[in-house]
Formats: sequence, C-alpha cells, structure tokens
Amino acid sequence: MRRPSNKVSGENGDPRVAKVMRVLEESNVDDVSPFDRLIEKNKASAGSYRKLEHRGVVYPEVHLSRAIQALIYTLVAAYILSFIFNPDVFSGNSFIERLGYSNICVGLDLPPARQVSVVGLQIFCYFNIQYAVTDIQRSVAVWRSNQAHGRANRPVWRYRLSVGVDLLYVASSVAFSSLVLVYAPSHGLAGPEVEDGHGAAHAHHRPDSNLLVWTHTGLFIQFIYCLGIMLAVNYWDNPVKQIGASRFILFYIAVCIAFPAMLMVNYVVWGETGEYLTPFWFNAVLDWTWVFCTAGALNNLPTGEALVSTTKVRIIDHAALAAADKDQDAEEELAAPAGGPLTSLLWVVFLPVVLLSILAHVASGVLKRLVNVFVRASPFLEPRLGPAGDAESGNVAESRTPGVRRFVGGGYLGDLFGFVGFLANPGMGKGGRSNRWEAGGAVYATNVGVPVVMLNDLTASRVYVEGIDNATDAHDVPVFAYSGDQYAARANFMRAGDHAVKVRQFFARLVPADSSDPKWKAAMDAVARRVRKWATYDREDLVLVDVHEEFRVNLMWIFATHMFLGASIDLSFLADNVFPMPQLSFQYPWFPAWLNPARARMNKAKGAIWTFMRHCPYAADVKAAYEAVGLTDVHAFEALLTACTFNASGMGNSALNLMYYLPQCGASLKSQLKSDGDGNHALLESFCYELLRNNGPMGIFKLKRDTALRTSAGEHYLLKSGTIVCVNNTVTQRDETVYEDPHTFRADRFYPLPPKTLAARDPATGAEPLPSMAFACQLGKMFAAETPPGPDDKDSYDDAKQHNCVFKHLAVHYLKGLALVLLEHDYGLDADTTAVVAAGVKKDPAPKMKDFKGAEGRKCPFAFDISPGAIRGGVDPSFDNTPKVDAPPRM
Repeated sequence: MRRPSNKVSGENGDPRVAKVMRVLEESNVDDVSPFDRLIEKNKASAGSYRKLEHRGVVYPEVHLSRAIQALIYTLVAAYILSFIFNPDVFSGNSFIERLGYSNICVGLDLPPARQVSVVGLQIFCYFNIQYAVTDIQRSVAVWRSNQAHGRANRPVWRYRLSVGVDLLYVASSVAFSSLVLVYAPSHGLAGPEVEDGHGAAHAHHRPDSNLLVWTHTGLFIQFIYCLGIMLAVNYWDNPVKQIGASRFILFYIAVCIAFPAMLMVNYVVWGETGEYLTPFWFNAVLDWTWVFCTAGALNNLPTGEALVSTTKVRIIDHAALAAADKDQDAEEELAAPAGGPLTSLLWVVFLPVVLLSILAHVASGVLKRLVNVFVRASPFLEPRLGPAGDAESGNVAESRTPGVRRFVGGGYLGDLFGFVGFLANPGMGKGGRSNRWEAGGAVYATNVGVPVVMLNDLTASRVYVEGIDNATDAHDVPVFAYSGDQYAARANFMRAGDHAVKVRQFFARLVPADSSDPKWKAAMDAVARRVRKWATYDREDLVLVDVHEEFRVNLMWIFATHMFLGASIDLSFLADNVFPMPQLSFQYPWFPAWLNPARARMNKAKGAIWTFMRHCPYAADVKAAYEAVGLTDVHAFEALLTACTFNASGMGNSALNLMYYLPQCGASLKSQLKSDGDGNHALLESFCYELLRNNGPMGIFKLKRDTALRTSAGEHYLLKSGTIVCVNNTVTQRDETVYEDPHTFRADRFYPLPPKTLAARDPATGAEPLPSMAFACQLGKMFAAETPPGPDDKDSYDDAKQHNCVFKHLAVHYLKGLALVLLEHDYGLDADTTAVVAAGVKKDPAPKMKDFKGAEGRKCPFAFDISPGAIRGGVDPSFDNTPKVDAPPRM
C-alpha cells in the first residue's frame, strides 16, 4: 500500500488515558494499531508472570501452572477427606501388594474424596486446554512474525511437532481427568460383598481385578508420559534457556520417564510372581519425587515467547515493566476485570449444566422427530378462495393458484439437530437452508432450531417488514438468544413496546440527519486516519495488519463510537469482554444467563464502559437525548453499546466486499468512482447500493394472525397464526422478477439512482428499486422527504415508530466515504487472495436490457460473480456472501 500524494498531517501524539477505559482522542485514533499478536521474549518463570496478564501479556505456561495448581489442590483435598472418612485405605489397598507402599492415587479413589476429585480434575483439564490453545496460537504467531520480518525460522516440521504435541497433551489430559475415577479401585473397602466361607458375619468386599488396577494406573501413566513429551518438546523450542529452570525441567522430564517405567515393571512382575521387584522405599521416593516436582513446577516452569494482545503497538521489555510497577494504579485502570473465585466456581457448575442441557435437547429432538413421522406439523392452512386482495380475512385470490407446500431440511419442527444443521449451512449454497432454488420455491417450511417458514423472494417477504410497528412488533434472529438481565442488551429491532419506542426516539436524536453533520464528518475522519495510517507502515509491518478484521469489525466500531460518543473505546477491550460473547448466547444449549461464567466479567467491564460514556466528549448530548425520551442512563448506555457493536457489525459484509473489489477495478473506473463529473459520485453511490443489495443476515418474525401471502411467481399461501417466518435478505434481493441478472454484482445497477418510491423493476427504463439493508430495512422508503426530519418533526417522519434501522439513510454514505479513502491509495492484497477474487470478475458481462434513457445495451463497467456456488456462506453475516478466500487477506 503506497502513501498517497498528499501528506496526511495531525497523526502524531500519544493516546490519553481517561477514567477506567483507554479512550482515544479523535486526532489520535489512528495511533491504535490493528496488530493483534506481538512477540516478547522473557527471562522468568510462569508463576512470576501471572501479574502481567492484566497488561495484555499472555504466557501459555501460566495456564499450565494453573492446571498443576488445580491438580495439587485436588490431591491435598482428597487426602484430607480420605484420612477423615477412609483412614483404613492407607494401610491396606491394591497398590501396597504391587508396590510395597500406598501410591499417590489412593487418596482419590473412595467417596467422598472421589466426588471432590472429579470436580478438581475437570478444572485441571480446563486449564490444560487453555494452555494448549494459547501455545498453538503462539506457535502460529512466532512463525508468521519470523516470516514477515525475514528472521531465521525453525523448520516447519518443528512447528507442526509442537502443535501435534499440544493436541496430544490435551487428548491425554481429557482422557485422564474424565476416566481415571471412572475406573477407580475400591481397594477391598467398597463394592459388592462376598462371603469367605464362614458365613455372612465374615463377608468382605471383592478385591480389585488386575485389569481394573492396570486401567486406572495406565491412565496415570499415559498422562505422565504425554506431560514429559510436551515439556521436552517445548523446552527444545524455547529460545531462552535459563540455567536454574533448565536443570529443573530436565530433572522433571527424567522423573516423568522413570516413574511410569517403575510402575509398569512392578505391575508386570507382580502379575507373574505375586511380588514387586524394586524396593518399596525406592518406589515411594520416585512417586513422591514426581509429586513434589509437579508442585515445584508452579514457579519453575520456563516460559517461551509471550503473546501480547493489545491495540497499541509496543515492545514490552523488562525494565519498562519494572518501571510500570511503580505506577500500578494507573495500569490497573486499563485492566480487564478479573474473574475471581466466583467465576471459577461457576465454571464447575456451568460445564455439567451445559452437558446435561445438550443431552436433554438431543432426547427432545429424537422424540419430536419420531412424533413427526406419524403426525407431521404444518404451518399451512387450506386456502379459502375469495375476492382478490382480501388478505386481512386470509382469503386468496381466485385467479391465482395455491403454491406447493414444501418441507425442507427436517420439516416444520425445531430441535438441536436443525440448529446444528443451520449453523453448518445457513446460506444459499448447495444444501443451504436459504437455497430457494434447490428447495423449488420461495416459500417452504424448515428447521433452523425453531420451526420456520422461509420467505425468500421480495414479494413474499413484505409480510416480514411492511406495516410493522415498533410499539407492537418485534423481530428476532435465529441462532442467538437473550435471557435474564441481558434483555437490556437486545438490539432494538428485537424489542416491542414502550421501551422500544423510547430507544428508537433516543437514537433519532443522536443519529446525524445527513452526511454534512459535523459529528458525521468527525467519525468519518477517524476512519480515514485509521486507513491512511496503514500507508505509513513498512512492508514488513503492513503484512501483519489483520485487514479482514479491520474491515469486518474495527472500522465500523471506530466510526460508530465516534459518531455517538465522540471518541473510540478500546476495541480489544470490547472484543475480549463484551461482544459477541457473553453479550449474546445461543438458542442451544440452554442455560440460565446468570450461570454463564463470562457474565460477571462482562458486567464488570460494562461498569467501566458506563463510566467512559458519562465522561465522553458527547456526554452532554447523550444525556439530553435519553432524558428527553424518558430513558435511564443505563438503558441508554446498553442501547449505545449494542448499536456500536452488534448493529455496527452488520456493515462488515459490505465493507469486506468493497475491500476485495476495488483493487480489481481498472484505473479508468477508479477515476470515475472518485469523480464522475457531477460532484455527487453517482456511479460510486450505485456501487455502494449494490454492495448493500448483497448484504443481509437472516431474521425471524412471529405472525399474529392467519396471514395470506403471495410470491413473485404468483403462488399463494395461507399461514397459521403463530407461525414464525424467516427471511434471508440476501436471498430475497436475488429475486429475478425484480433484479436483472441478480447473481452478478453490477457496479452500475443503480446508476443513476432510481426514484426512492420505486417498488418493482420499471419495464420502460430498466430501473430497479433500491435494495434493503440488514434486516429488510428498505432504503428507499425511510422518509417521505429526501432528507430526514428532526426528531420532533413527527408529521413528516413517516416511519417514526416503524421497525427498521435509524441509520439506514446514512449506510450508503458510510460506504462512499470509506471507498473514497481507499481510492486515495494504490493498494493490493496478497497473491492468493488476489487470484481468488480475480477469478470472480466477469470480463464481459451481459449488458442491461435498457438504461434509464431507454437505450439498449449499456455496458457494465465492473461486474463480479456472486452466484451461490461462487461465494462464501455462513451464519456470521459479516462473512456471508463474500469471496471464497481460504486464508485471511493481507495487504
């Protein structure tokens, strides 16, 4: 990406720190780097680095030390309980006869210690998984960083070995923690009683079988060996080897090899002779040496590179960290909230509840499907023929033919299987839930976790959006759910009632009336500085910019926070603590909102965000707006947070496609897009409207009465009251009766712009109606006037309470502004991405039948193949309908 000819000024300076949150002044928002992973070498052990996590420094070994800590605590607690409730197990057990002493396992095996140990081992397993995940991330980060900066790299097989060993260690620790107490010996102190030949008075418990003892001990052995292998490989890969830590870890690895070998030798010899081979004192010393080495690893594990997750580019050295300790209070203000002991306890309860919930949903789904074999549920009513257009009574026009009732993908029921199937393939690709071409029509019943009827052409989908009142009607989305106190975090289109109307009025007072508003310009300037900053990076740094995440999320988040608040909230703070999880939860599996361990962390983070909003540059305007409509400050802040994250992310698809398409436009077209002679950028505006035609997640809506609907093909259906209808906005805007060549992105489709009142293709001119945005918010029908009125001008505000987006009149202007900034630069993407995108460009697209002057065959300046088989699908709307790029693109 080359710097533009005009030098950008005002980009220097350091971000200021406001109360609790890191806040960036408008003039410095571009100083926050989009770099996500930095590497920092260290010279200390994992235990001493736990305190640095609040600064964004993540050492995978810290998670391993926590796992070890959980294991040691579990052993100590189990031994105490066994000494209290089962003291006899230490003097007589299945291990004494095989080893000559009471092995470490003895304390865990009998109730109630066994029940406590089950919980402790799951916590131990959780931290092991955390370790493996972050260690794999580190391996990838080291490889990419070395590649990008031209540094010497280890052979690729070494990285693959490291990742493979991490996966092996996870599998081993899951097997150990899940099964070791399932196959626990009773040591002759529990289980069924048997007589010894002297009658019931002399009955005793059955001794443990040799197979059971081998299985139980074998689970320990495989874990210890995998632990030793993992430590050895990571020690080998560690670029910084301290003498003290090296001696410890090498000794620990040796013990991890010798201890299991001793167990196996003595077990084999006992099986043949009934005696153990090595002296009991040697066996006991080796066993407890492993225990004490494991405990000592808490503060002696040598650490490798650190992952630094922060939005600010900074190389962390130890002198700087030591100096920073003197100002720890200031650093704590930027810290992500800690979970605390309550969070750890919630995890212990949460995981079993989720597992039980999944099992219950599986059983429920099987039962529903069995019932559906004999009694098929259907949302369709028999059509009652009557006068044409009598929709209110549910009558269907006599001149029309009722449509064929179709059931796709499991039929009209809702269960976990339908939910998983929908997540796997929600779009319009082959087998997708929204593939109306494969389904054979625009209207069909299916299963997306709830039973729905898909309405996938423009005519049928009107029932989803037209006449919907914010005071009485609420839309929703498949996949996600809100419960409990998280209702306040819902997007406003998911609400109905007085609160929903107030929130809409609140936003009507805050959203700029048009793109000339100073707040709008300031927000676009913040986005422009972010993009222009990339032109100042060296090539080796530029390739590290995650442009995919920038266009998908970050740029719109920066824009939205600046437009509403006048400053930008730390993006990584939002992503790590609030959005999308735990702000959102899934329909399946169900669990109480309060049980989510991340919820407490999120609520602490929200407290910090509310503090920021009360002191942001536009705080006075925000307060005046929510007081005027009767909202509390927290309700207003919840609405703003959702608007700046969940709602703003809906623009990701269009911004991503803009980023992909522009490098493919020739110099002549780029020149026309920048200035087409009329000062209004009419061709660029058409380009941006076409981006929005191919944007839109799925939404659902429950019908309140029996409803007649008609498709674009002329079929009629009558749906029962209470039926949930589902609309995929991207698919509806592929309606062949409305859009010519709908599976092609055409830069000039809306050039010049058609009348905003146009609802269907004009056969005389070829004009096509403006598309909808996101959840079927019809762009051409928001205001009666060309420009939106003020918040109190209710007479001309023709949809003051309508259930659509208050930002939609500005969506195309945001894309125009972003496009103009990108057009300042001559940028390209990496070779693999460029090859994939270039393959989708249509070199000689079919001309439109008529232009707006009635002339035949206007040549399209740029066209791209967006047919269902050529684009990506997915449940995330910001990825859906984008080119099938395998890896994240790089500039």
